[in-house]
Amino acid sequence: MKFEGLGDILSGNGVPDKIYVDVLNPRLPVQEEENLALGQNLAPVEGSFMFFAPLALDEKSKVIYSETLDGWYDETLEKLEIRKAAVSANITSEVPANITLAIKPINVKGEEISDVECEPVTIAASSEPQPIKISLNGKIRDLDGIIINATLSGNGEAMSPADNITMDNFKVTVSGEYIDEL
Repeated sequence: MKFEGLGDILSGNGVPDKIYVDVLNPRLPVQEEENLALGQNLAPVEGSFMFFAPLALDEKSKVIYSETLDGWYDETLEKLEIRKAAVSANITSEVPANITLAIKPINVKGEEISDVECEPVTIAASSEPQPIKISLNGKIRDLDGIIINATLSGNGEAMSPADNITMDNFKVTVSGEYIDEL
């Protein structure tokens, strides 16, 4: 059965967990039945169907993902002041859309550390590894973790659960000061 005009069904704030479809005037195909018991009351026929449909986002669509990695703070980080940081890696993305990636440092209160600039990177859909480098510039003290923000921009191609993002050769470099008493 063809469903047209469903392009805007997922518009709004977030993606629903379920979409219900009411089928009006359902029909069963004509088929041959053998050994059907006659003269008996049969229970109602019930059923449910689950289908997976690939998700295709158009150019106006965006998926925003955010992850907080924290709990890093200890007596070593207490003595560290970072002025510049860079995260580099090789990324292979099978997702058929561009992904913009940015990092924000957070302090021990879970707040974003202000006055730190991040140069986000864009990862293209490709089966070849792409080198990326995300740079952070600014004074970072009391570092307890980072917030990773990824924004996926659609291009009309369907995505599937089999699409992978692989990262290797992951490196972090920092410059700043480590102040301790002898």
